[in-house]
Amino acid sequence: MTARWVFGFALAFLCACTTTQSSRLSYDNAPLNQQPSRKIWGDLKLPGGTGPFPAVVVLQPCGGMSDNVTIDWPNYLNELGHAAFIIDILASRSVRSECGTQTIPLDERMRDVYGALLFLKQHAAIDPQRIHMIGFSWGGEHVLEALRERQLAQFGLRPSAAFKGGVAVYPECKGIAGGITRGNITPVFYAPGLILGAELDDWTPIEHCRTILSGQRQPPAVSMEIMPGAHHGFDQFTNRGNFLSARKELGHTLAPNRAATNTARALVKEFLSKQE
Repeated sequence: MTARWVFGFALAFLCACTTTQSSRLSYDNAPLNQQPSRKIWGDLKLPGGTGPFPAVVVLQPCGGMSDNVTIDWPNYLNELGHAAFIIDILASRSVRSECGTQTIPLDERMRDVYGALLFLKQHAAIDPQRIHMIGFSWGGEHVLEALRERQLAQFGLRPSAAFKGGVAVYPECKGIAGGITRGNITPVFYAPGLILGAELDDWTPIEHCRTILSGQRQPPAVSMEIMPGAHHGFDQFTNRGNFLSARKELGHTLAPNRAATNTARALVKEFLSKQE
């Protein structure tokens, strides 16, 4: 059974349904410098109704898949009428975690993100002109990197054929901010971006994100909203169905916060609606 036949069968099944449907799919990451492609796995969750649907690529934190990434946010995006494509950069490489390590080069991660974009643009259930991203922590870094014109040029993509925008939730801003501080980059973003920072975040501090905001080309494309009283992981309430409370991971505080999550969801809804 060929991959093309499997994909076509899954698509026919999905489009025949009127309720939310989920399918595990694979795609080739984006080509770069004639390097061999890699199969990346992802779960595509379509909302009820008839497409083509706007879509959001969902990008995981460094510790792997968590309930907020695989269940909570995809369900919310489906409620808004958007398809959610949750890609698994880590498991596709048999990597458990990238927290505190950097075993997967940035270029490879960008290949995965842009590959998801190119894959969705060919999917009959997806509107190719309305594809966004949302990423969490490590995944938020990928959102910001994928919105940079420098990355587009490296992959031979045009802004008109790329992502329509992206939301970075408590993202790692240190890498881009470091380039600004050293004076060797002025980040240029080709599409709107929204950072949802946590005021009390001691893992990915909002100060680095403020550096990005002040250092980007004017007029700015990326803005930030700060969730008051919130810590890193404020939208993580369960892990594999088990309820979470405030806790320490690798010396950093994570704590669920319903008010911050509700605000973040409202801001994401507003951000996506502005791009329609």
